[in-house]
Amino acid sequence: MKTSKQLPQAMGFFHRDGLPAAWKQAAQFADKDGRIATLPEIIAARLATKPGDYPWETYFTTRSAEYIGTSRQGNRILIVAHGIGPMSTLDGVTKGYRTKFTHQNHRIQGGRIIGPKFWDLEAGKFGDVSIIDLDEYCKRYQYPFIMSLRLSEALTDPIVNARLGPQAEEYLVNHARHAQLWHQKQATVDPGESTRYCDVR
Repeated sequence: MKTSKQLPQAMGFFHRDGLPAAWKQAAQFADKDGRIATLPEIIAARLATKPGDYPWETYFTTRSAEYIGTSRQGNRILIVAHGIGPMSTLDGVTKGYRTKFTHQNHRIQGGRIIGPKFWDLEAGKFGDVSIIDLDEYCKRYQYPFIMSLRLSEALTDPIVNARLGPQAEEYLVNHARHAQLWHQKQATVDPGESTRYCDVR
C-alpha cells in the first residue's frame, strides 16, 4: 500500500509462481514510501469505499499473521500480529513454511516458528500484539472457529476484533448493513414475474 496526502493508493498483486513472486512485485510497487498492507489497512480501504469496489471484490494476503502456541505460563494462546513478528517479512514467511514441505509429517498445515520467538512475540518484543487465551475463547461457543457469528456476537468476539483492528466495530456494522441490503434486494420479487409463473385466481 502506497500512501499519499489524499487517499492511499493500493494495488493487489497475483503471480502464477506464488506468494514470494507476488510479494516482490508488491514491495517494488510500494517502494520506500509505501508498504505491504496489513488486514486492518484492508479494512480501512473497504470503509473508504463500497461493495463492488476493488477492496471489496479482491482477496488479499497481508502482513498480518496469527500464531498459536503455549505461553510461558503454559496456557494455550493465539497471538494476532499486524505487520510485525517472525512472519511479517518474506524471509520469515519462507522460513516458516519451509517446515511444511520438509517435515516427515506431510499433514502439517501452516507455518512454524521456534518457541523462543513465540515467547518474544508474546512478551511484546516485536511490538504490540493481541493475545487471546484459547481455552477461555473456546468456551464462548458450541462450535468455535467453524460457526457463523451474528453481528452481536462478532462485535464482542476477541479474535474477530483482534483480526480486524481498531475499526472493527465500524466495519462489522457497515458489513452487516450491506449484507442486509443485499438480502433484501435478492428477496424482492417483480410482480410481473410472479403472475407469469404463479397460478393467480
